[in-house]
Amino acid sequence: MAESNNNTNNNNEMPKVRVVKHFFNTKEDVEADVIKNGFKSRPLTSPVTENELPFHYHPVDIVTYALAGKTYFLTGDGEKLQVEAGDKVIIPAGAPHAEGAVIEQMQYIVSHAGEGKL
Repeated sequence: MAESNNNTNNNNEMPKVRVVKHFFNTKEDVEADVIKNGFKSRPLTSPVTENELPFHYHPVDIVTYALAGKTYFLTGDGEKLQVEAGDKVIIPAGAPHAEGAVIEQMQYIVSHAGEGKL
């Protein structure tokens, strides 16, 4: 089971997005973590933009690995989490979030639990 399931507390609050800074050094590190979690993965590019995406959530756990670029994620409780190359973003199922302005084009590997597309 993926580690993202550990992001709730005992007060039945919504699951929270978190960033693990400097989690990986190589794409092979990412591939090994995806396999460990038993997730499916795909590449994703976010172009430079000043706009923030709208808040949304996913029905499954997602783990995103930032290969290149610089941005931030907004959480449902208003926190702004900085993300750059080498960081791992853990988004539990049901956690409200949005990608913020993209300062440098982002290259991600996005992985998720379950079958099908996000």
